Amino acid sequence: MFFVILRFLNLQNRFFIYFKQPEMSEKCRKFQLNYLVEEQTDFNLLSFIKSKGKSVFLYEGFNTETFTSESEIYLQTELKQLTETQVSENGITQIIFFPKESFVGKLKLSEKYVLIFYKEKSILKFDIVSYNFLKKGTEKSKFTLTSVINNSHIKEISQFIYDSISKEYFKKNLSDKPDYENVFIEKTSLNEYILLSELTGSEKLLCKLNFNTAKKQGSPDKIKNIKTGCIAASENHFFLIMLNENDDLIECSELTKPIFVKKNILNNSVEAGDYIIYPKRLNSNLFSYLSNIQELKGNKRIRKIAEINTDEKKYAGAENLYQFLIDKENHPLDYFLMFLNKYKNSDTIFEDFISTNDISKILNDVLKSEKSETVLNDIFTGNSLSFDEKIMLLQLFADTTKEPDEQQKILPFYENLRKIFLKKNKDLINKTVFDIKYVQFLIRSGYKRKARKILNELLKHLPDETISDLLPPENLDLTSDKSGQLLKTTVLDLLAEAKDKEDAQELVQKTALLQPLNENRIGKLAAVGNSELKKRADEARNILNGNGLFVNDNPVCRVDYFPPDNSLINKYLQHPAVLKKGSFYNLQKWISEIKADDYSSVRKYSEKISSETYNTLFAVLKNAGEVFGFKDIEFYITKGDRNDEIIGYEGNPPFVIIGYDYLNKTSDTYMNLSELQFTVASEISHIFFKHTKLTSKDVWRGLIEKGVFVADAALAVIPVAGFLAKTLKNVPKLNLLTKIFQGTANSIAGGKSAYDAALRLTEYYGKKGKTKKEKQKSLLAASRLMQNTADRAGLLVCGNLASAVRVVLLTEKFDKNPIEEIKTTSLKEFLLKQNNDGTFKYQKTALRVAILFSFYFS
Repeated sequence: MFFVILRFLNLQNRFFIYFKQPEMSEKCRKFQLNYLVEEQTDFNLLSFIKSKGKSVFLYEGFNTETFTSESEIYLQTELKQLTETQVSENGITQIIFFPKESFVGKLKLSEKYVLIFYKEKSILKFDIVSYNFLKKGTEKSKFTLTSVINNSHIKEISQFIYDSISKEYFKKNLSDKPDYENVFIEKTSLNEYILLSELTGSEKLLCKLNFNTAKKQGSPDKIKNIKTGCIAASENHFFLIMLNENDDLIECSELTKPIFVKKNILNNSVEAGDYIIYPKRLNSNLFSYLSNIQELKGNKRIRKIAEINTDEKKYAGAENLYQFLIDKENHPLDYFLMFLNKYKNSDTIFEDFISTNDISKILNDVLKSEKSETVLNDIFTGNSLSFDEKIMLLQLFADTTKEPDEQQKILPFYENLRKIFLKKNKDLINKTVFDIKYVQFLIRSGYKRKARKILNELLKHLPDETISDLLPPENLDLTSDKSGQLLKTTVLDLLAEAKDKEDAQELVQKTALLQPLNENRIGKLAAVGNSELKKRADEARNILNGNGLFVNDNPVCRVDYFPPDNSLINKYLQHPAVLKKGSFYNLQKWISEIKADDYSSVRKYSEKISSETYNTLFAVLKNAGEVFGFKDIEFYITKGDRNDEIIGYEGNPPFVIIGYDYLNKTSDTYMNLSELQFTVASEISHIFFKHTKLTSKDVWRGLIEKGVFVADAALAVIPVAGFLAKTLKNVPKLNLLTKIFQGTANSIAGGKSAYDAALRLTEYYGKKGKTKKEKQKSLLAASRLMQNTADRAGLLVCGNLASAVRVVLLTEKFDKNPIEEIKTTSLKEFLLKQNNDGTFKYQKTALRVAILFSFYFS
């Protein structure tokens, strides 16, 4: 309001002269007032309104009489004013307005004001002044601050004028409204709207960047009366526009010479035509694009600005620009890029905003168009897309193309991007995933020989997945085809497909070892294996889904095993991660340096098992000890606190404690001889491999039962994390593979799922292996590793898969014994029970069962 008052004060005791303005281009002249023939030395209303009035640019068909009538109605109805209107000979309209009655009026203070406006060419000049000022000219006007604030209504009337003209203009020129989604279109006044519409004509406004200060080239001083200025661009033209404080047009020129952007520490400057302009800090970076944009014309300029919008994450602006291009020439590449920006700008998943047919149509239009090679070349070798986006689009094309001629068009681009990807990417997992997807495309395209060569090379350099076997995602179904060592399984499946030997026994057996709980794998093994493998596969399938756990309550136990060479035990019983070059290769060395606790006192309160007291049981247990070279090992039955435990202890001699519950036929946890043979052999293997040294004060078994919750205590015993530091970091990334390899190797993802698959794959390449609670997870992996080795040893000695699985169910800590429940359902159904969050309740149990099945098939 201060400036409104100041404006009125400055109108007094002054002469007003309208000076000549610079010559402008023809399109701009209709928005430039005519020159005055003579300069005025006395007060002249025409000079005043031209030099001091506000300018509003007018649309074609503006009618002064209609506008006058609308203004009178507004003053009378909205502002409750009385009005008197008069029009002078030179076309100046004056609407005198004043309130009907007011407190100020009773004090006999002047309250009359005049709305003055004058139309010339496509310009309306207007102002609101005191009636006394207008009447007396140079004499001091009699008005007060109160009257100015309360009765002049400058703000309301000015807004009415702008709104009235704006409403009528956009009613007739709706398409002229700038697209503010475009990052290059900044705030635009009504005058700028109308002027730019005239300048651009039928061309689309692509750029309108504002600045507040400028100076003439070679001048040391900045232009003082600039209110706002902008550089605007259409499809083929660039313009420089400046308006003064009254919104008069003071500069309007087309920029034909190159724009030069000079970067400074504090702020950039731009050489544009005869001027040097200074962008605002907020849009300074956008001005830096102008020189590159100016070099282009027509559709190329539109595409460039669309690309920059995408780079600046203004996806809606880019989408609108590509849609504009599609409406002009329907180029497949524009349609494709419009589609991508539309997806990026959406908060919803892909399926919710586009149908399968739409994406298929987009891809087909690209591949079947006459310009397909040019379009594909633009996509995959041009600079409009980032490398990651090219990879994503490549996968999208590869997964949806079915026709051989279409695949031939894609192949050279796939090969070229593969070379770049493998060179740039040092991550072995990323390289493997990329080549797996590449091989899938080669097989579909008929290049099986080339696919076999790549697959055989992949098998030599696969990432280590053994630890990810031990630490799968908690929501992973271990009976599915996404379980196990997924990279290796996928490579083997593709190799079988590429060899045209889908059911080759060797490959089928290898994949069954990797996904031993998957019924499809077990079924194939039964179909192609030799008689022994078929028998074992049928047995495993019956245990998983039938009553195979309960067909024989008292299987025969062998007691005549001869102790094998220790090297064979070390080689075939231990988990691969413990073998040389495995992730836990140094584990035995660390364990051997730990002093074992003395538990010999436990025997004092237990009953010793001998050939005299338990003849058959002793023979079975003694032979299990002999397998591992322990001829003097002792066995005890205990009651009380350890009634439900079977634990092996180091010592001289070593011994195993067996809880009485496992021998009591009335107990829920009763074990037959075969089951005891498995359990005791497992415990003896712990002693053989010195696992018991990790169990100081039963921390080890506490870890197995409670997971990572007691990890810190166990870490005080042995620095396990060091063994897995390199391998563990890849576990999270390996676990994500289940989301990448959707469907079978030869399936073609169609429509909406194709885009999601391609997007997931591209995002996956950017993932880095990172584990949470690395030490705890290291120890958890170690515990499972030791347990798996022990389970393999137990199965080797007892030889009965059903007995081994029943022991796992009897010794795991469940709320209640699961045996009776499994009898009425199935083992598979039990293992697949889930928590409310989608994780599997008994995944740890499923892991142990999977290890047993896999070892049984080997």
